[in-house]
Amino acid sequence: MNPRIAITSLALIVALLLALTIGAIVYRLPTATVNNEAHHVDTRQIESTETPAFKQIKTVGERKQQFFNYFAPIAHQLNQQVWQQRLALPSMTTAQLADLCAHYKASCNGTQTHDLDALRLHIDIVPVSLLLAQAANESAWGTSRFATDGNNYFGEWCYKPNCGLVPRHRAAGATNQVRIFASPSDSVASYIHNINTSAAYSELRQIRANLRAKQATLLGSKLAAGLTRYSERGDEYIDEIKSMISYNELARFDTE
Repeated sequence: MNPRIAITSLALIVALLLALTIGAIVYRLPTATVNNEAHHVDTRQIESTETPAFKQIKTVGERKQQFFNYFAPIAHQLNQQVWQQRLALPSMTTAQLADLCAHYKASCNGTQTHDLDALRLHIDIVPVSLLLAQAANESAWGTSRFATDGNNYFGEWCYKPNCGLVPRHRAAGATNQVRIFASPSDSVASYIHNINTSAAYSELRQIRANLRAKQATLLGSKLAAGLTRYSERGDEYIDEIKSMISYNELARFDTE
């Protein structure tokens, strides 16, 4: 073989392998850019495939697998953005910390040490196993009207006029609607923010902080105990979520 041709071919192969490697790295570790004004996570950075038509998948096992395959990467990428926020806290200005305190509804007092601790209680990941189990439960594995018509996979309500879909069996005089999202990623981002900010889930956040202090893995089955106010069914709902995590072996997503 002509030496020049051999060298050229080798260079092309190396370039191709490098491109493939970089592509894989970009997928596994997406750039976690944060809105400089409000420090919101940015769903525009999320890499995802077209949403599967879950309702058309007749085999239960296949529907579940596609559900996990679709939502797990979205959850991991959004958690990565939240984690990058957390890591950036010590280098933020007083104004930036104050903005985050307001955004996450944290109990800050303007003292840096106190505010950093207060923010770390709120700015942390949500175990993917918990997220997947709740999404599956609230959306009937992506087949509910709220999921298909409003990209709402967590049963999130809203109260402003025309903010969402009206439940067919809404109580007389009630004003709640089921919020409409532009994409499934937006629904996941809103769920994570809700868990990290709402007073209803302060117990969950404390469980998470205690696990962090012990340097233990954040497992959805542990944090589920703090979901008492997520559903009117209370402990029954928590038991159901834990059962879904166990039966579907979702803890594997918490150690990836």
